[in-house]
Order: sequence, then structure tokens, then C-alpha cells
Amino acid sequence: MFGGAAGGGKSVGQLCSALMFVDQPHYRCLIARETLAELTEPNALIDMAHQWLDDTTASWAKLDRTWTFPSGAKIVFGYLAEHNVQRYLGSQWHAIFLDECTEIDPTAARELRTRLRRVKGDTIPLRFRVSTNPGGTHHAWWKKHYVDRGLLVRSFMSDNPGLDADEYRITLREATTASRFAQLADGDWDSVAHEGASWDPKDIIFVPAPDPSRIMRYVVGVDTSASASETADECGILLGAELLDGTLVVLEDHSHRARPAAWSAAVSDLSRRYTADVVVEGNLSGAAHHSELFAADGAMLDRPHVSGSKQSRHVVTAIRCRRGEVVFAEGLRGGPLVEQMVTWVPPSSGARRRGGSPDRIDALVMLVHLGDGATGLATA
Repeated sequence: MFGGAAGGGKSVGQLCSALMFVDQPHYRCLIARETLAELTEPNALIDMAHQWLDDTTASWAKLDRTWTFPSGAKIVFGYLAEHNVQRYLGSQWHAIFLDECTEIDPTAARELRTRLRRVKGDTIPLRFRVSTNPGGTHHAWWKKHYVDRGLLVRSFMSDNPGLDADEYRITLREATTASRFAQLADGDWDSVAHEGASWDPKDIIFVPAPDPSRIMRYVVGVDTSASASETADECGILLGAELLDGTLVVLEDHSHRARPAAWSAAVSDLSRRYTADVVVEGNLSGAAHHSELFAADGAMLDRPHVSGSKQSRHVVTAIRCRRGEVVFAEGLRGGPLVEQMVTWVPPSSGARRRGGSPDRIDALVMLVHLGDGATGLATA
């Protein structure tokens, strides 16, 4: 991974690296972003490639978004949103470069990487490189698998001699939140709040696992899903414990992508293991499969019908977190639940929706529900 601060030359580095073997006839390279718009906007990768290559003997095919070089080598510019990743899986590549990878679904990235291959005797190295600023829908996954493993080459504004770094820092400070400024100006991977998100990192309190003697009951919160396909939303499944003093501790995240029969079995198993009540929204996708759910003997299965926007439900739950009424086990720190809480921006905030459904947050809303009116939800 190459990245960090904005303006550090990430895209330039990707394009330079892509051009390294264009003198080899069979060289094939894919440079991809999440959306086509991100590829084609001014000064983005395709525009930059035109600035570099228009006056050379390389030729551009607009329809295929491909540069072909006199040797026969090809560099393809692609985008992965809207299931478009499938079009690149039938080819083999010497190099796959993903720009702003924190906006790219890790499932798509891992699948693409399996297409890095070459014939026996081919001396062109196989390369998989990603670049990004901190932040983005999938920040936590990329941080865990690259940054935390020491696979990051950091970039800073000072690395770019063509950038007025002092002026740019002033622009960023005036235009962004403090957390986003830390990400873009300093490449801070530990600052993950997004403007418009309902949670700020400082409002999420982590605690050690509670002593069993303090636990009044266990609860499983569920946000259903209707399919196990790679493009489907995950089923949100969270295990929590309500303490004798009324505090709710979110203990475990069991969310995953599965068929209704499979996630129903997983939820029922959790209820059986902990004698946990189960709370699942009764008016969302997968509701027809709720009959497959059961709670353990002595536990309750609650199917509230809620109304109101996702944002309004999230805000009420976020307020309870801010008050310390809902806290999180240490093992959840840096995980996908927390990532979703501080990065998912509802469409009603004015930002374009990214990253699919907030399945884990919706499961958290159910978990915190704990009976009619407990979170201020409107229920049928």
C-alpha cells in the first residue's frame, strides 16, 4: 500500500509503476477505482495518462479505456462498482493497481488478486498495489490487513515538490472536520470519523468484558438479509449483555453474509448458548424467514415493527452511546462494526450513499431496542 496524506503523489506513483513494463509485448495491467466518475474527472488517472501519453506512439481506445503501446502491451482503466468487477475476472494480469482502495469492497479486491498470473518462463513480475488516503467505507479492513501489518509506504505532502503544501493545509483545515483534516493532511489512520456520520470516535466507549455476576440478561440484535450472494448485504448479528445497572455492553459481532436459513440458525444458536433474547425487525427484507428463528427456552423472540428513517434511529442510538448507556467490549475496537458506525453517511445528510446497507448499525439499533420505547423508536 502506498498512501497517507492527500497531495502526496499516490496517483502519480500508480501510473509510473504501471508504465514500467510497456516495452514487453504481452504485458497487461489493470488500474481501477470504485466508480467510473472517479476515473474520468479532471486530473484523475485517465486525464493524467492523456497528459503523459497523447504525444507518444501509444494509442487510446476510448470505448475500452485502454492504452495500447507499440510493443502490444496494454494498460486498462477500470471501475468496480455496480458488479463491474466481473468483467475483469476473465483475464490474467501482470499488474493490478487499485486507487483509493478504502472505497473498494475487500471482497472485490481479493477476487481480482486471484487473476494475477503468468505463463511459465514469463519474467515480468506479478504486482498488486493499492493506494489511498485514510478514511473511506472500508477503512478498517485495509488498515488491519496492510497498515497494521507494516505493508504501508507512507506519503506526505512534502513528498510532492509541485504542491504548495502550506496553502493546501489551510484549505483542508477550512473545508473539513478535525478528524478528516487529520486523515488528509497528516495521513492519520487512527482518525476515522466522517462528516455526516452519526457517531464520533470519542463517543464510543470500550470496556473489558463484564463479570458474569453483573449481567442481568443477554440479547441478540439482528438486521436481516435475503441472500448470500457476494453483492448482497450482510446479516447484522450482534450479541450484547444488559447489566444490573442498566448499561448495555455490546460483546460480539457475528455479522456475515449468508442465506436466511443459515443466519437464522446462527442467531438461534447464539440464543441457545447464552439463553439470550432475540430482537429482529419485523418489517425488513427476510421477514418471511423469521419463522425459522427461535429463542432458547426462557428467552424472548421480539419482532418490533419500526418506522422512521435509518438516520433518526441511528441518532437516538448514538445519543445513548454518547451518554455511556451503551458501551463496547474491547475486542470490537477497530473492527467492522465500529468502522461502519463512524463512516456510514446516510443519504439524507446530503452525501452520496456509499458502502451498501449499514447492516451492523441496524443490528445495533435492534440490540439497543430492548423492548418497546427503549430507544425512542416508533413501533407498531
